[in-house]
Amino acid sequence: MSTLHDAYTALLSGLTYKKNGKIKWIKNSHDIWITIIDVDKEEYYLEYDNGDKHWFQKEQRHRLDGPAVEYPNGDTLWYRKGKLHRLGGPAVNAYGHKEHWVDGIVWNYNDNS
Repeated sequence: MSTLHDAYTALLSGLTYKKNGKIKWIKNSHDIWITIIDVDKEEYYLEYDNGDKHWFQKEQRHRLDGPAVEYPNGDTLWYRKGKLHRLGGPAVNAYGHKEHWVDGIVWNYNDNS
Protein backbone atom coordinates (compact mmCIF):
# COMPACT_ATOMS: atom_id res chain seq x y z
CA MET A 1 0.00 0.00 0.00
CA SER A 2 1.08 3.55 -0.60
CA THR A 3 1.56 6.22 2.05
CA LEU A 4 -1.10 8.32 0.37
CA HIS A 5 -3.54 5.40 0.34
CA ASP A 6 -2.79 4.60 4.00
CA ALA A 7 -3.38 8.23 4.97
CA TYR A 8 -6.71 8.36 3.13
CA THR A 9 -7.77 5.09 4.74
CA ALA A 10 -6.85 6.46 8.17
CA LEU A 11 -8.79 9.65 7.42
CA LEU A 12 -11.89 7.76 6.34
CA SER A 13 -11.76 5.45 9.36
CA GLY A 14 -11.40 8.34 11.79
CA LEU A 15 -7.80 7.57 12.80
CA THR A 16 -6.73 11.04 11.74
CA TYR A 17 -8.21 14.38 10.79
CA LYS A 18 -7.91 17.19 8.28
CA LYS A 19 -7.03 20.79 9.15
CA ASN A 20 -6.13 23.74 6.89
CA GLY A 21 -5.86 21.50 3.84
CA LYS A 22 -3.47 19.10 5.57
CA ILE A 23 -4.16 15.60 6.80
CA LYS A 24 -2.81 14.83 10.26
CA TRP A 25 -1.84 11.20 10.54
CA ILE A 26 -0.55 9.61 13.71
CA LYS A 27 1.77 6.72 12.91
CA ASN A 28 4.04 4.94 15.39
CA SER A 29 3.27 7.62 18.01
CA HIS A 30 4.46 10.41 15.70
CA ASP A 31 2.36 13.16 14.16
CA ILE A 32 2.77 13.36 10.40
CA TRP A 33 1.12 16.12 8.38
CA ILE A 34 0.42 15.22 4.76
CA THR A 35 -0.11 17.97 2.20
CA ILE A 36 -1.36 16.75 -1.15
CA ILE A 37 0.10 18.78 -4.02
CA ASP A 38 -1.45 16.97 -7.01
CA VAL A 39 -3.72 13.94 -6.62
CA ASP A 40 -3.45 12.91 -10.28
CA LYS A 41 0.36 12.89 -10.18
CA GLU A 42 0.37 11.39 -6.66
CA GLU A 43 2.49 14.31 -5.42
CA TYR A 44 2.53 15.11 -1.72
CA TYR A 45 4.83 16.06 1.09
CA LEU A 46 5.12 14.84 4.65
CA GLU A 47 5.92 17.07 7.59
CA TYR A 48 7.00 15.16 10.69
CA ASP A 49 6.59 16.31 14.28
CA ASN A 50 10.38 16.76 14.55
CA GLY A 51 10.34 19.28 11.66
CA ASP A 52 11.60 17.00 8.86
CA LYS A 53 9.92 17.56 5.46
CA HIS A 54 9.89 14.98 2.65
CA TRP A 55 8.41 15.48 -0.85
CA PHE A 56 7.20 12.51 -2.90
CA GLN A 57 5.76 11.63 -6.27
CA LYS A 58 4.42 8.11 -6.75
CA GLU A 59 6.07 6.91 -3.51
CA GLN A 60 9.53 8.12 -4.58
CA ARG A 61 11.33 11.11 -3.14
CA HIS A 62 10.94 13.77 -5.81
CA ARG A 63 10.86 17.53 -6.08
CA LEU A 64 11.74 19.80 -8.98
CA ASP A 65 11.63 23.23 -7.31
CA GLY A 66 13.79 22.55 -4.27
CA PRO A 67 15.21 19.82 -2.07
CA ALA A 68 13.06 16.73 -1.57
CA VAL A 69 14.24 16.40 2.03
CA GLU A 70 14.66 19.32 4.40
CA TYR A 71 15.81 18.96 7.99
CA PRO A 72 15.19 21.58 10.69
CA ASN A 73 18.96 22.19 11.02
CA GLY A 74 19.13 23.32 7.36
CA ASP A 75 20.51 20.09 5.88
CA THR A 76 19.02 19.21 2.49
CA LEU A 77 18.84 16.27 0.08
CA TRP A 78 17.78 16.77 -3.54
CA TYR A 79 15.99 13.93 -5.35
CA ARG A 80 14.39 13.43 -8.73
CA LYS A 81 12.31 10.29 -9.32
CA GLY A 82 13.74 8.58 -6.25
CA LYS A 83 17.40 9.21 -7.12
CA LEU A 84 19.77 11.76 -5.65
CA HIS A 85 20.00 14.43 -8.34
CA ARG A 86 20.83 18.10 -8.68
CA LEU A 87 22.35 20.18 -11.46
CA GLY A 88 24.18 23.35 -10.46
CA GLY A 89 24.86 22.44 -6.86
CA PRO A 90 25.27 19.59 -4.39
CA ALA A 91 22.43 17.06 -4.11
CA VAL A 92 23.61 16.26 -0.59
CA ASN A 93 24.20 19.19 1.71
CA ALA A 94 23.90 17.33 4.98
CA TYR A 95 25.73 15.57 7.76
CA GLY A 96 28.58 18.08 7.50
CA HIS A 97 29.51 17.41 3.88
CA LYS A 98 28.40 18.02 0.30
CA GLU A 99 28.06 15.58 -2.58
CA HIS A 100 27.22 16.22 -6.23
CA TRP A 101 24.91 13.61 -7.78
CA VAL A 102 23.23 13.30 -11.19
CA ASP A 103 20.55 10.65 -11.77
CA GLY A 104 21.68 8.61 -8.77
CA ILE A 105 25.38 8.66 -9.67
CA VAL A 106 27.83 10.49 -7.42
CA TRP A 107 30.06 12.94 -9.32
CA ASN A 108 32.24 14.11 -6.49
CA TYR A 109 32.45 13.99 -2.75
CA ASN A 110 33.95 16.79 -0.74
CA ASP A 111 33.75 17.10 3.04
CA ASN A 112 34.12 20.86 3.17
CA SER A 113 33.04 22.29 -0.19
